[in-house]
Amino acid sequence: MFGSDKKSMNAAIPGGITLISEQSTFKGDLRFTGGQVRIEGRVVGSVVAEAGAGASIEICTKGAVEGEVHGPMIVIDGQVHGNIVSTERVSLLSKARIHGNLFYKVLEMAAGAQVNGQIRRVEEGTVIDARAQVSAPALVTPAPATATVAEPLQIESTQEPKSTMKVETGNESNIAVTPTPVREGRHKRDK
Repeated sequence: MFGSDKKSMNAAIPGGITLISEQSTFKGDLRFTGGQVRIEGRVVGSVVAEAGAGASIEICTKGAVEGEVHGPMIVIDGQVHGNIVSTERVSLLSKARIHGNLFYKVLEMAAGAQVNGQIRRVEEGTVIDARAQVSAPALVTPAPATATVAEPLQIESTQEPKSTMKVETGNESNIAVTPTPVREGRHKRDK
C-alpha cells in the first residue's frame, strides 16, 4: 500500500528529491542534473541545476544559501546571499529574501518577497555570467548623449560668484556635471 504511493511520488519528479534538512549545513558547491533539491537547512556554496531534465531548486522558509543559485526552475521562500540565474522560471514566495542580483526569463513574485539587488529579465539565447553581468547578445544599449559647445561669456561683477553647471559628454549615455563659477553682472560680448 505505501510502496505504490512512494513510486508515484518519485515518478512525478524524475531523478527524485534530494533534501538538505533544517538541522543540516552543506559546505561546498552542489551540482546536479534532473530531479529536485529541496533546501530546508543551510548551504554555503553554489547550487547549480543543469538545464533540462526537469531539474529544480527549492529553498524553503527556513532554508538559506550563501552563494550563487543557477537552474531552470527555482522556487524561493527562504534567504539567498548571492546571485540567482534562472533559465526558465523563478518563483519568489512571500518570505523570500534575496541579497544579490536576479536574472530570469519568467518571474513570479508574491507580496512580501524582497530583492536587494538588480532584477533583470534575459532573452532567449543570452549568456549570463552573474559576476560579470549580462553578455552578448547585449540587452538594450542607450544611445550616446550629445551636447553642443557654447561660447564662453566674459562677465564683470563685484558680487560673490554663484555656481552653475557645465554639462560634458562621457561614455555611452553618461553625462558628467561639473560646477563652474559664474558671476552676475554685465556681459561683454566679442566685438
